[in-house]
Amino acid sequence: MSFFPGIVLWKAFLESNNEQQIKTARYQIVSVSSLLLEEKSIQPMTRRLLKEMKTLAEKKDEEFSSEHLKRLISFVDVLYDFCSAKIISSAEEVNTESDD
Repeated sequence: MSFFPGIVLWKAFLESNNEQQIKTARYQIVSVSSLLLEEKSIQPMTRRLLKEMKTLAEKKDEEFSSEHLKRLISFVDVLYDFCSAKIISSAEEVNTESDD
């Protein structure tokens, strides 16, 4: 999950109430989601989440409402939680292996 720090930044930018930072986060979400969706190893649930995030982030500025922003923030939260769980799970596996 090498893009994990980016998720933290997206959330901060989306919650900033700064139009330029929100646009930056949306652009990054579209770019990263596009790259990740090309990967065959992405789990189906994560793939759906990335597609939803990308669709929301791609909306034209004049169409992008506060409701869209709230939904995008909630999707970023879900992705953050998923990545956190993956990192913790991986760390526990490494810790278990070193105990052997």
